[in-house]
Amino acid sequence: EAAEAAAAEAARFAAKEEEARRAAGERRLEAERAAAALPQTVVAVTAIARGGNIKAIRKEMNSVFGAVAPVEFVDYGFSNSGDPTVAYVRMETEEGAAEAVRLLSEREQPFGGAAAQFALLRGEKLLRYTDRIRELRAASGKTRQRKRQQWWERKWGAKAAEEGGGGGGGGGRG
Repeated sequence: EAAEAAAAEAARFAAKEEEARRAAGERRLEAERAAAALPQTVVAVTAIARGGNIKAIRKEMNSVFGAVAPVEFVDYGFSNSGDPTVAYVRMETEEGAAEAVRLLSEREQPFGGAAAQFALLRGEKLLRYTDRIRELRAASGKTRQRKRQQWWERKWGAKAAEEGGGGGGGGGRG
């Protein structure tokens, strides 16, 4: 009976292991499908020289990428990647993103005084990036709302801010 019990336990363990493998495979497929559904419009820019003015480099990136194809947003700075040598440029179209990677790589386009590297984000990297941006937007949205509330309270008083932040309608001085 001990041998039968051990065999039954081994069979249960094997079944659980197989179920776990199947579930992991399904999660991986689901993540791959989600990533494939995302438009591939994000260009990762790496190897940016350290020590440059972040606002100036962001403006330069917008101009350089914008000359190739329409830019939606340049995501560069410590707040998003935590690394001043990395930026993400969100292009309006997949074709524009691919063309920007091709042209700027061929040119060995420098940013901050060093030749940068360009890659189109795909798959899991793109999914991680979009998830991270979603989290940052949610967190910054709460901060923006709190700061706006404080501003209304300073300008119009706490009572006006509680009543809707309208400050007397029309926004004129009163």
